[in-house]
Amino acid sequence: MRLHRTLNQLRHVKKINSRHRHTLTVSTEVSEAVRKGRPIVALESAVLSHGMPPPDNFNTAVNIQNILTQMGVVPAVTAVIDGTLRVGLAREELERLCNGDSNEFVKVSRRDLAPCVAKGLTGGTTVSGSMLLAHWAGINLLVTGGIGGVHLGGENSMDVSADLIELGRTPVTVVCAGVKSILDIQRTLEVLETQGVTVCTLGEDQIPAFYSTHSGIKAPLRVDSITEITCLISANKQLELSSGIVVCVPLSKVDSINKEEIDSTLKDAMQTANDNSITGNKITPYLLDYMNNRNPRYLDANISLLKNNTIVGARIAKSLSSVSKRYLHTSTQREEVRSSGRGRGRPVVIGGINFDLVLKFKQNEIDTLTTNAGCIKHSLGGVGRNLAQCLKQLGPGCEFISVVGQDTFGQMILKEMPDPQHVRELSGVSTAKYCAMLNEEGEHMYGMGDMDIHQLITPKMIQESYQLIANSPIVAFDGNICYDTMIMLIGICKKEGVPTWFEPTCRALSAKFLGPTQLYPSIISPNREELVTIHRAMFSPSAENSSLRPDYQTATKLCTDLLRHIPVVLLTLGGEGALVGVRHKDMLHSPKLLSLLGRESTTQTVLYPVQFVTNHMPAVPVSSVTSVSGAGDCLAGTVIAGLSQGVSLEESVSSGIIAASLSLLSNDTVPDTLTDKVFSQVKDTSVQEVYS
Repeated sequence: MRLHRTLNQLRHVKKINSRHRHTLTVSTEVSEAVRKGRPIVALESAVLSHGMPPPDNFNTAVNIQNILTQMGVVPAVTAVIDGTLRVGLAREELERLCNGDSNEFVKVSRRDLAPCVAKGLTGGTTVSGSMLLAHWAGINLLVTGGIGGVHLGGENSMDVSADLIELGRTPVTVVCAGVKSILDIQRTLEVLETQGVTVCTLGEDQIPAFYSTHSGIKAPLRVDSITEITCLISANKQLELSSGIVVCVPLSKVDSINKEEIDSTLKDAMQTANDNSITGNKITPYLLDYMNNRNPRYLDANISLLKNNTIVGARIAKSLSSVSKRYLHTSTQREEVRSSGRGRGRPVVIGGINFDLVLKFKQNEIDTLTTNAGCIKHSLGGVGRNLAQCLKQLGPGCEFISVVGQDTFGQMILKEMPDPQHVRELSGVSTAKYCAMLNEEGEHMYGMGDMDIHQLITPKMIQESYQLIANSPIVAFDGNICYDTMIMLIGICKKEGVPTWFEPTCRALSAKFLGPTQLYPSIISPNREELVTIHRAMFSPSAENSSLRPDYQTATKLCTDLLRHIPVVLLTLGGEGALVGVRHKDMLHSPKLLSLLGRESTTQTVLYPVQFVTNHMPAVPVSSVTSVSGAGDCLAGTVIAGLSQGVSLEESVSSGIIAASLSLLSNDTVPDTLTDKVFSQVKDTSVQEVYS
């Protein structure tokens, strides 16, 4: 999601309104809502002028607008009134459109706009016409009953609705109950695919069939939440596809009509239409009217689905408005940073801090029926905290953003933290706690975490730390924070040219940063299991049978695949050291890697670079392991510290491996023995001498 897109959109609205100022009239309420980024939904009017009989059409229109208003969303009915293109109608204009003779009104598609303006005509706009007017007014969401499509027999008659073509060239999302039941749904989907239109169904695997919940035809895409839809719309904008999206909302099963009954009624309606030579844009209103007269359930279902679509559309509009305001606010903050003159501050770390309890058994044979001898120690932990502690001990220091509860454990953490300035105390929640069980050799056996509080590191906190982040040479975050916070953070950093480092934390959280926004960090540091999980999520979600412990050759290939999207991959290999994957060999040796990555953040990512390079760095031999809990974090923290101080990636990783080995020898995740000497030891001291 690009921050400048929202500002450009508003500039686009002004330009469009200026271009059509002689023919396009936008109501004050609608134009104000667009200008301020309030939730707004466009409503087509052909369903009122040609799709329902009075007074049901007017009552439905009023009810739908009331639903939107009550949900805090501005309704914007589109129509053509006396040759003027309108977005936002007064009540009397709506009454005129609903109560007039449909034969006197035009059913207005794109092709009809110019004739209507030229001749001063009045009519209800179809999905096609409404999309265009909404787009010109700066509205990107339209609610309707159902979209037009390929008519039955359309393979011979070539009767294909202009709605489908408009969806392929106008970036407006249409919320509907699918393709109207009187049409050829399968062929309609084929045309939409050809036009490059994304079609999804909310909460179901099938495309709904307007009056019926199920059509028997598989949906191209299933979405299960408003958040997913919002991300989809945002990604569509980010990619500047210039095409629309169809969001299908199935009719409730209570109101759904049996498909066999629909097909039978439709067959009779089609026969009657043929007998009366009804074709073209008159066929759809005729068929709908025939079905409504045949059985009042069809009209009831039509009204019900319109209300249902409106509710979903309102929720999407509110979600989109929230995102828009968030990024407009962020953009303003960005300008403040730039105008104040930006320098580079300290690294920023965002992530978890825990009260850790480590239980180490004195024997490997554990008796579950009695008390086992062991050693119990407590310390501060959490991936984010460990990275921050490394940076403090290695020289550059950092700004650490996290949360604790207002409880005993939280107070203990704050007292032991050297610089808790950006660690917030939250009431009503528990401080994160983690319990690790180690065997006699210090190897991890089991772990249990109570870490829900980390989900309260919110996008709002990131916004409030904007200048801190924008001035940083690098921002590191762990897998504990929520997806929305990650994406907000990466988005800001990409705009500001600040590289990001993602430390996956554990296998379950390792792929959390992946989503429809396709915003990737600059560097990731997974272990083998996390690498496989990320690779599966990115390239082959169905590959559940692949090994979580890939051999060296396989791991190298997986890293190379990830480099298509992520410039640097640091794979930790435990006792085998680390594998570094970069897009270009120069990245291994440059003392200005962070500047290179920052510049790459502000440009389009190269998906298939010319050259991938992987470099294996062996582990430092350790005689006996005390604990493995902090080794990976010490490696990552040392590399971040090195890069922040102009040390090359190759040397930083070599120093990081020494740091990891120091952690293995200690009960503390970040041992006191870790100092900035690890950087000089790489050059001046042999590996063996480090531990002598």
